[in-house]
Amino acid sequence: MKPIIAIVGAVILAGGFVGAAKTGVIKVPGLTPAPKAVAKKPAETKPVAKKTRKSVSEPVETPEPKPEFTVDADKGAAAVAEVWNGVDTGRLALIVSDWNDTELARVMFNMDSGKASQLLAALPSDRASRVSLQLQDMASQVPVEN
Repeated sequence: MKPIIAIVGAVILAGGFVGAAKTGVIKVPGLTPAPKAVAKKPAETKPVAKKTRKSVSEPVETPEPKPEFTVDADKGAAAVAEVWNGVDTGRLALIVSDWNDTELARVMFNMDSGKASQLLAALPSDRASRVSLQLQDMASQVPVEN
């Protein structure tokens, strides 16, 4: 009788083990089923307004054209010149050290003549000479009348 009780107990334990593995209570490779994919909720959709047809007499809306810009280098140079007129000459000489001579001359052409002469004096002589020649060329341009 003792062997029968031991066998029945072992069968019950084995059945409980397999049952727990099959239901996912314990994880046993080969016995535990793969987890089910979680079903995603369908995304909530906003109600779409019904499209109505416009009558032929209603004007069609056209998008506003984007503004087009042109670059006016002289206008920009005049704006920079106005600012530079208030900057200390020594500091200004450091600021313009990276500028090319043509752009520098364009701005200096629009500066107060006293401030422009101070800036020329603060520049290295070879550069001051090149910029002065460009200033001369700019000042000598006269508009042609038709």
